[in-house]
Amino acid sequence: MLETPPDLLQIQTRSPLITRDLDLILKLKETCEVLVSMTIETDREDIKQIFSPYAPGIKLRLKALREIHESGIAT
Repeated sequence: MLETPPDLLQIQTRSPLITRDLDLILKLKETCEVLVSMTIETDREDIKQIFSPYAPGIKLRLKALREIHESGIAT
């Protein structure tokens, strides 16, 4: 993907583990526009447990989004 990057790469996830690949995403940002989005169904953990009981916690997702945004990637 680094050799022939798209014009725009949009990454949609629920997982805060995306921060493990931040170095790769930053390399891609040098060659194309990158946007990372994260699904957050609600701001209430008790409601999230009803609709997405196995999804990562809200605070973890917000922390990951903050880290991604602070690294210069659009969120």
